[in-house]
Amino acid sequence: MVTMNSSEKVGQKAMQQGPSRESKCVKEDKDIHKEKEKKEVGIANLPPNVQALMSTIPSPEESPNYLIYKKMESIVEKMQDETTGVPVRTVKSFMSKIPSVFTGSDLVAWIMRHFRLEETWEALHFAHLLAAHGYLFPIDDHCLTVKNDNTYYRFQTPYFWPSNQWEPENTDYAVYLCKRTMQNKARLELADYEAESLARLQKMFSRKWEFIFMQAEAQSKVDKKRDKLERKVLDSQERAFWDVHRPMPGCVNTTELDPKKLSRINALKARRLRQCQELLLQHNIKTNPIVTITNPQEIEEEIQKNAEINTVKENGKKPILSILILVVARDSVRPN
Repeated sequence: MVTMNSSEKVGQKAMQQGPSRESKCVKEDKDIHKEKEKKEVGIANLPPNVQALMSTIPSPEESPNYLIYKKMESIVEKMQDETTGVPVRTVKSFMSKIPSVFTGSDLVAWIMRHFRLEETWEALHFAHLLAAHGYLFPIDDHCLTVKNDNTYYRFQTPYFWPSNQWEPENTDYAVYLCKRTMQNKARLELADYEAESLARLQKMFSRKWEFIFMQAEAQSKVDKKRDKLERKVLDSQERAFWDVHRPMPGCVNTTELDPKKLSRINALKARRLRQCQELLLQHNIKTNPIVTITNPQEIEEEIQKNAEINTVKENGKKPILSILILVVARDSVRPN
């Protein structure tokens, strides 16, 4: 039985908001915006030739996969359209509700209709690619594939889209796995490969495991305060995020970059930055020329004299010149 009620709105809200790190994400966005403003002000004060050269330095948006991500995301946004997109619904079973899901057959049908494809395998292949990159995922499986049947899938929140240049560390993964062990839900039980990863990470971070455990405990407490359906959606989205970045054995890691393209971009960045430094150095020499010493002997005598006066002051004695002035003044005041 399929229902369209307030529970679906809760699920959709959770999908848009992302996980409990939302407030942290907003703060990070503000910090990034401030840093960009400072950077722009700093660049505006640079010489024109340096500004022109810095504009040619590849930005993160020019990474090898970024353009592909943006194209895929534009299609996913069309899929999520409320009127013309893939029908997303809350499925009500006998004992529970499954919020914000769609079937694989609905997804394949939408792709065939939208791209006017004749062969089902083409639509299925494209759906596989979207799932492998983490834009949609099966709600009950760690393997990110799509089947043309009534299996339920869910869209990933934009917070976890790969275009955000995610580079999660092992400590983040350790916190996530540790948090999963604190929740006694069948859907949150660790798979065999996850349990092995947790044991390996615990050995790796043995010195700061207490800190990791405290972080996981704090996140778990925050999650428990959420609505039940919202928590279901967020848990599945976070799990899918880690299925992309720490895939199960046998699955392809789509977050890896082509080494040749990456090394080419990094080499170009280094060359441009080196050229900018050289231009800045030349500019500083022109604007602040080095002062040449015409008579080194006079300069040396002056430095030595100042050093002697400072030494006398440090020893708590008055300079000799001031003592002579006091003696002369006293003699002039004394009567004959």
